[in-house]
Amino acid sequence: MCCKTPEYFEWPKAMTQEIKKLEKMRCWKVVKLSRASVPHGAKLIPCCWVSQLKFRDGVYECHHARLLLLGYQQEKRMRLS
Repeated sequence: MCCKTPEYFEWPKAMTQEIKKLEKMRCWKVVKLSRASVPHGAKLIPCCWVSQLKFRDGVYECHHARLLLLGYQQEKRMRLS
């Protein structure tokens, strides 16, 4: 069994903050994925989380999470609407 440190519970909070920030900037909208919600012929672009501890002057500041799209799977000149 894994030992859950107090730090363990900070990562989901950091991820939630990142998602809220992206929604506020209207970059995207979180939707429940189902066969009906994906248009025919659409290609989903996978993503991954990158996380790190932020320090300022050698002192811990916060947990930081960033959601990255794996853009190498995007198609050039494709118009999304």
